[in-house]
Amino acid sequence: KAGFHVIIINPEVNPDKFKGVEVLQTVTQINDFLDEFVNLIEQRQDECRRNGLDEDEYYDFVAKRKGKQGLVAVFFQESNTYEAKGVDPEAWANTLKQCLTNIRKWGFTATLTAHSANQTSIASKLKGFSDKLNEEPSIECLATQDKDGKAVSSGKGLLKIEGKNDASPKTIKLKDFPKTKDFRLSHEKNKSYHGSIISELKKSKSSNLIEAIEELNSKTQNGKVIPEKEMMKLREQLLAIAQQRGDTEFISKFS
Repeated sequence: KAGFHVIIINPEVNPDKFKGVEVLQTVTQINDFLDEFVNLIEQRQDECRRNGLDEDEYYDFVAKRKGKQGLVAVFFQESNTYEAKGVDPEAWANTLKQCLTNIRKWGFTATLTAHSANQTSIASKLKGFSDKLNEEPSIECLATQDKDGKAVSSGKGLLKIEGKNDASPKTIKLKDFPKTKDFRLSHEKNKSYHGSIISELKKSKSSNLIEAIEELNSKTQNGKVIPEKEMMKLREQLLAIAQQRGDTEFISKFS
């Protein structure tokens, strides 16, 4: 919603399960990105100078662009496995060094996720980096047990301003984000849904639905967001036709 192009780097996931974000999973993809990252920062610095901007003005300048040319948020996940999977240690170390600077002014943010403190030893070519991470502010999520004894989120965490060994952490309430791999905005989800509806509409012989196809196509091509109420009305019409035809596949898909 903030306009960021999100890149998730995780060698242990199935990219096909994610929607609305870019996922880099193979060693080749990860190495290519790491090689490119430092150059991207330098390119934006050059662009800033060419446009006669102060570095503090550049963020607002790049925020007007979309996709990878605009604001970019990078999430390094399961990063303690990168080198074991074959990621280039030198490129990885150089990326981390760059992330230690103020990359936000160049339109980038970087987040390193770790399930525990033992996942901070992540770069063989960057001596002392895990100690540096342990000194940084962090949030330690607190777990509890459900009725079956399974560990679940308590909805609380410890904010450690002084780092891992903060003697006086502050208890905070965590936001309740649903577990999902679909990060599309509502209009992006609707667009995908519209495409499925249009596909099914074209199979109908009903004249009123054919008119609806033309109207729907027109709105979609013009980039307009179709009101949910209108889409629900079309869906009900299609479901009625599907029931008449005994089309159980369509009914299970859209009901």
